[in-house]
Amino acid sequence: MLTVNGPVYLSSRRDISPKALPSNLAPGPVVDPAPYLANVELAARSVRVTSQECELCERFADRLGRILCAFLQERYVSGIRLG
Repeated sequence: MLTVNGPVYLSSRRDISPKALPSNLAPGPVVDPAPYLANVELAARSVRVTSQECELCERFADRLGRILCAFLQERYVSGIRLG
């Protein structure tokens, strides 16, 4: 989550689709998106995230969040042009 004080990591979650992923994905539009969608309504199952995976997600989210916060700060705060 992005806040005025910077990024805040909330949690990690992993849902696994009941449909197997194809062996490859051809360039262009995805013909059958079902294997790439995973949520409880589509019969996915949730599995526990390991502490190592959670740490990686937290580090990645922090790095991406800092980049996004810097962009927003530059674009919408210091990048404002009046008149």
